[in-house]
Amino acid sequence: MSLAAGIWIEILVLGILAVTAQLAAVRNSSQRLLTALGHGLGDARLVLLSPLMPNPPAPQLVKPAAQARPGPAAPKPLAVPDPRLLVRLDPRLQDFIRENPGVENIFTREIVRDVDNGILDVRKLLEKSSLKISFDVGDQGSVLRRRLRKSSGVPSIDHLALEAAKLLEEYQLLAAFRGVSRIVVSIEIADRITLRVEGTMKDAAELGEVKRRVQQTLTLMRFALAKSEAAFALQDISIDAEDTRIVLIRAFDKQTLISALMKYYQQESGK
Repeated sequence: MSLAAGIWIEILVLGILAVTAQLAAVRNSSQRLLTALGHGLGDARLVLLSPLMPNPPAPQLVKPAAQARPGPAAPKPLAVPDPRLLVRLDPRLQDFIRENPGVENIFTREIVRDVDNGILDVRKLLEKSSLKISFDVGDQGSVLRRRLRKSSGVPSIDHLALEAAKLLEEYQLLAAFRGVSRIVVSIEIADRITLRVEGTMKDAAELGEVKRRVQQTLTLMRFALAKSEAAFALQDISIDAEDTRIVLIRAFDKQTLISALMKYYQQESGK
């Protein structure tokens, strides 16, 4: 069951593929490339929270979108954190989680709770499930008004997805899409796993320029990460730009992705 936590963290953020040692080496050897990726990327740790995610301009007074109808109240987080699932992950992923207290709290207080209560059932999630969140983007790439649009049915996973959106601001990974004012991220799991990122423009006239920057950013990222374990996440991304929207879609073969992510999960001895 603890495999679910590792898999879902990776999937929800298009793979918190915390190959930090390799990524640090890539950053040091190709600083000029990473500087070109956008403001702040050169100095931020290059963890693939979501290289697809946009970074918009000045906020407008927008009527708040209706939030998803809340389900039953989630049980309270554990009073005392339980790290037993965390220590089963690859040390590089553990380091990343511990550097982000919000993620660590969800992992050690909420995911553990949902596993123990039987709410987090990895088989059901990986057989068929979906999740959708949205957020607005402020002037300096800040993440505003995070909303859960469609629940995965697991409180800790929903909370983790919203926390992941906040990390985009912290790691300054929204610079490539200046001009996008709102982002909707959805994950659909059926025969395949499909991640869809949809950005809504503030000004439709900037759509072509935003698409060009996104394509350029992905090209540079693929080059910089060509030899890392994270490279597969950047392959075969479709980009469609029309009217006031830019849409990025990445579909993964379910078994291939799970097999890749198993590298970050440490089996218990004797199992």
